[in-house]
Amino acid sequence: MTYEEILRSKGGYQNRLGKMPYGMLTRKQVGGKFRDVLVIDGQWSAITAFREGLQTDSEVNRQLVAKQQLHYELKDDGQGVFELELEPGTYQTLEQVLDANPAKVAQPGFVDGIVMGLLSMMEQMHDQKVYHLCFSPRNVLVRKGDDMPMLLLHASSFAEMRNLMRVFEGMEDYIAPEVKADGPLTAQSDIYSLGQLIVWLFQHGDMPFEYKRVAAKATRENASSRYASATKMLNQLNGFRNKKRSFYTLLAACVVALVCVGLYFELTPKAQDIEFVEAVPKGPQEDYLDDDFDPELDLLSGDSTVTDTLTEEERFSIDVYMRKAAEIYRRQFAEKAEGILSKVYNNESMNSTEKAFMAKSSAMSEELVKLQNELAEQSGISDALADSIASEVVARIIAEKERNMSLGLGGE
Repeated sequence: MTYEEILRSKGGYQNRLGKMPYGMLTRKQVGGKFRDVLVIDGQWSAITAFREGLQTDSEVNRQLVAKQQLHYELKDDGQGVFELELEPGTYQTLEQVLDANPAKVAQPGFVDGIVMGLLSMMEQMHDQKVYHLCFSPRNVLVRKGDDMPMLLLHASSFAEMRNLMRVFEGMEDYIAPEVKADGPLTAQSDIYSLGQLIVWLFQHGDMPFEYKRVAAKATRENASSRYASATKMLNQLNGFRNKKRSFYTLLAACVVALVCVGLYFELTPKAQDIEFVEAVPKGPQEDYLDDDFDPELDLLSGDSTVTDTLTEEERFSIDVYMRKAAEIYRRQFAEKAEGILSKVYNNESMNSTEKAFMAKSSAMSEELVKLQNELAEQSGISDALADSIASEVVARIIAEKERNMSLGLGGE
């Protein structure tokens, strides 16, 4: 039994079948290797205008060099059976991918990759007057391995068919109103369809702010009220994302600042009324220092009778000691604060809902305050100095993470 027969006997091919508007996506052995193949539905290949459209699309396919364009070879067996042998790789429809793993929508970067990739592809298509028409999850492919969205056949190649809408039966929600009314295919009709795909992607979860705004405008009934181009839609989506990220960053910084201010007032000694009396005449001065003087035990104990009698050399030694203690505190706090702040300042957290972000920010602030108190006690520095150093370190780390995320270097 051949490998192909084994697969067939175990249902391997059946499990890989993916229904697309133009036919069935399956996997076949071609030249000793297995390739993904789209078998064109016989009801379409029997139509002369459709077969001519396949030839047109084959030429368009060679001209589109975007990485989201899936290239193929058109095969005709001479008996009315047409197949598209796809370029090497493993592909599934977006519908198949999310049916098998609905939680993939929540995976960091998945939705962004789909939407940004399709918008990028649309820019090149529309420049060449090529229109996809229907961005149904059944008409968008995803490449296994990197989740790259891929497009195959474009509806504008079949514009000569008298009833093109029959091909997309059951997918009418993804067709722009003006197209269903026999209007021409335009960039705005593709933008409408992509907006409906965004709505579908978030059908089982909360849609982030930036996608709500973009999808709402993209799916307006009046074509002239939608985005004028895929480029403008992409630019506004990026703009909304940057504004949300800046807002969350500012919000987190305010939370940290409020915690630090509250901690400062909590630790600042309260003023007390002191009654002043005439000092007792000074007697002979006695030297309380001896060779066993330990700045960590004596100075940090808060005994002013010790600090008032220090020599310049002893004060210098203590000053050096305190600077070293502060440096150790700064290094230890920065190292551990980095890990705490990374839980909030990453792409996944910034793209979450406001409620989830605030919960993480609150937990982060509590953890930072606890760390500050523990390290201050270990190093022996004052609470005021510890608070000053912690505020400076937190501000620096936040600024670095915000800069890295804006450059696309940070996040998970």
